This record gives sequence, structure tokens and C-alpha cells, in this order.
Amino acid sequence: SDEIKSKEFALAGTYATGAKTGDRVIEVDPAGGVRFYEMGSKGPINDSKDTYRIGRHEGLLCMTTPDSGVIDMVGDTLVYYRDVYQKRKPSP
Repeated sequence: SDEIKSKEFALAGTYATGAKTGDRVIEVDPAGGVRFYEMGSKGPINDSKDTYRIGRHEGLLCMTTPDSGVIDMVGDTLVYYRDVYQKRKPSP
């Protein structure tokens, strides 16, 4: 539907639990790819990739993935295993 297409476009970006070593990051691309990693002192660690589709979970829009579970979409944040990921501003 158009709602889902516009959501995929708006959803694209980088989301993080913070900006320090040990914080976790989810990168979402509008073509249906998602990447998960943790910020290490020398770059990303525990790096994994998956795909997603937009669906509904308990009445809220969410991203469903084949291998990584469900990521809830709450406003401009993602909630994944009870951790809140804030959308980062795009780099200029």
C-alpha cells in the first residue's frame, strides 16, 4: 500500500542507542535491508545483516525480519528487545 511505501522511505536511516563504545546501531535501507552492529573502539563489531518487511504488531507498525525478530516503530524511534534506538540526523 502507499502507506507502507512512504513508511519505508521515511524509515530509512541510522538508529542508535547512543554514541559511545558498546552502544548498538540499526541501519535501515529503503530497499528492505537492515544491518545490526555494536560500536566497538575500532569500528563496528557483532555485525549482521537481514531483510525486513513492514507489518503490524499489536496494532503498531513494525519491521518483521526472517532471522532477527520484530522491530517496533514508535514515532521516530525503533524499539528492539526493549532498547530504544533514536534516529540519527543525516550527515551534511
